[in-house]
Amino acid sequence: MTTATTTGMEAEAALASLRAHIEEFIALELTQRLDVRLANLVHSGVLELDNWDGANLVLPRTVTTALLEAAAERVIWHSHRRRYERDINRLKQSL
Repeated sequence: MTTATTTGMEAEAALASLRAHIEEFIALELTQRLDVRLANLVHSGVLELDNWDGANLVLPRTVTTALLEAAAERVIWHSHRRRYERDINRLKQSL
């Protein structure tokens, strides 16, 4: 096995581990709070389910995006945000 192969396998393992961490974060963050947040959105009138026919993906995508952004903001290490701001912005620009 060459060094390039080992490095490639290590990179794949690191990406798989990162992917698993992100999937776990999303599952925990959204699953635990989804019902409460959706109920609050409906109760406050922000989310109007009467306008959703089930086929239109705009509402689910909008809600999903808002929930993910709110969840991500809560998880960011506020005390360390300045330290990682450049890396965060670089990654966001790449997305």
